[in-house]
Amino acid sequence: MAEQKMTLTGNQLAQLSEQERRKLSEISRRVNSLQSFRNELQAARDALEEVGKNEKGTQILVNLGGGVFIKASIDDASKAISSIAANAFTEKSGKELVKELDRKIGNLNNSLDAVAGEQQKVVMRLNQLEQIMEAGMREIRKARDGQK
Repeated sequence: MAEQKMTLTGNQLAQLSEQERRKLSEISRRVNSLQSFRNELQAARDALEEVGKNEKGTQILVNLGGGVFIKASIDDASKAISSIAANAFTEKSGKELVKELDRKIGNLNNSLDAVAGEQQKVVMRLNQLEQIMEAGMREIRKARDGQK
């Protein structure tokens, strides 16, 4: 394939660089969001496994959020309730829910891998643009120094 040459002004390069920085920022926000959700699922999975090891009547602390806990007793550690939609819940065995959480965590890991690949491409483009702008600045300095 024939090489194509393109001429861009300094302002155009700066705009392209700024676009790539915005993309990188958005990707970073997505990564943080996906990681937070994955951590939440992993914590739920771990808690489910720990609760499943307890017998009926075992006292536990239930985190209500915001640093608030209540004492509760386990009635049936073999089952848990999971949301399936807004205000819709289903009861499943702990083993089923662990498998479901593992599947969701795996999907999130795949999404994170894809986003990380996208992030690397943006970083490479940004580095290339910065190198081009630095080379252009060197040329401008050379031209100025040659005129003095």
